[in-house]
Amino acid sequence: MTVTITHHYVLSIEIYGVGRATRDYTIPVPVGTPRSRIYEAALRAAVSGLLEASGLPEDATVPAPITLFWSLDREEIR
Repeated sequence: MTVTITHHYVLSIEIYGVGRATRDYTIPVPVGTPRSRIYEAALRAAVSGLLEASGLPEDATVPAPITLFWSLDREEIR
């Protein structure tokens, strides 16, 4: 059984020539998951959503995203 913990993150990115996107999401992850792994997953989701909203295919060649804001906090246990 994998023990998970819930984190809340906010990520804002910009892709030059495409636009900006912000994701505000709560995600359960296994205990011990590094922040960098959560960031990578959040970044992939933000880029995918921005490309979709812009009408571009997911495999479109675009400049690398720039992170404008990144916050990750453990959710309160209720």
